[in-house]
Amino acid sequence: MSSNRGSNVSPFFLGAIAGGIVGATVALLLAPAEGSEVRQGLGDKFDDLSESLSNLLQRAKLSAEKALNDGRDESERIIEDAKSRAEDLIENADKTISAARKAASNRRTKTASTDGADEDILDSSMNGNTGRSNADTE
Repeated sequence: MSSNRGSNVSPFFLGAIAGGIVGATVALLLAPAEGSEVRQGLGDKFDDLSESLSNLLQRAKLSAEKALNDGRDESERIIEDAKSRAEDLIENADKTISAARKAASNRRTKTASTDGADEDILDSSMNGNTGRSNADTE
């Protein structure tokens, strides 16, 4: 919020300074004085104005540098946070994939062993055997 307030104050000061310049110029030009006095007065006002403007610009520069540094620090923090979250997601995904592969492998092994037993039963029933060996039938 303070950065918004600072950006609203700068245009106000610039307007006030511009208004002061115009007012001082008009007052000096309309005042009953000699040309040399008017020129001297305008020169003094111009010097004061240029000093004020220089100070204002210096403060604006410092404010902009601070805002830039704050923004840079915040963006670096956000990037580090995003990297950390991405690493956590990748790690969790690797664990999930590994668990899924292990479960699939266990199912394949279990299915293969069950299929092998079913094939033995099927073979014996197709040969006319009902689970008895050839020695039992002879």
